[in-house]
Amino acid sequence: WLLPNWFPFHPGRLWCHCRVVYLPMGYLYGSRFIYSKAGSDPLIASLREELYCEDYNTIPWSTTRQKVAPMDNYSPLPLFMKLAQDFLAIYESWSVFQPFKNRFRKIGLKFCVEYMAAEDLQTNFIDIGPVNKALNLVSAYHAAGNDINATTVQNHMMRIPDYLWVAEDGMKMQGYNGSQC
Repeated sequence: WLLPNWFPFHPGRLWCHCRVVYLPMGYLYGSRFIYSKAGSDPLIASLREELYCEDYNTIPWSTTRQKVAPMDNYSPLPLFMKLAQDFLAIYESWSVFQPFKNRFRKIGLKFCVEYMAAEDLQTNFIDIGPVNKALNLVSAYHAAGNDINATTVQNHMMRIPDYLWVAEDGMKMQGYNGSQC
C-alpha cells in the first residue's frame, strides 16, 4: 500500500472486491496476527484434521508456497512470479533488513487500519461483502489490542446479522447488502 499510485501493480488498481479483501489480509499478515489458543482449541484441531491430509504440525509450510492442485491450476505460475515469491520469502527472513522493514511495516499497518476504518464508516460497518466484513472485524479486534469491547469491534459485531441469520431450514448467509444510513 505504500507503493506510488502509478506503480503497475499497486493494490489500488485491483478490482474493488480483491482490494478490500487484500487490505485486511495484508494487515493481518503484516502484524503477524495469530490466534494464541489455536493449539488447544478443539474446534481448530477438528478443522485441521478435516482440512489437511497429514498432521498439521508436520507440514513443511515453506515448501508449499507454490503448490496448486492440478484441477485448480487454470493458469500456471510464470517463472518470474515463482522467483519473486522466493525472493520475498528470503527478504522476510533476513534480519539485515529488519530496521528498514519495521519502519515501513509500521507505516503500512497504520495506513491499512485507517483505510479499513474509512470503509467501515462509509458503509456503516456493513463493508462491501461478507468476506472482507469478517476480515475487517478480526483486523479491528487486533488493532484495538484484542479488546472485544472496543467501540469499533462492537459496531462490527452489531452488523453481523445483516449477513447471517437462522431460517427455518438452517443458517443462511447473504452475499451483499446495501448501506442505508
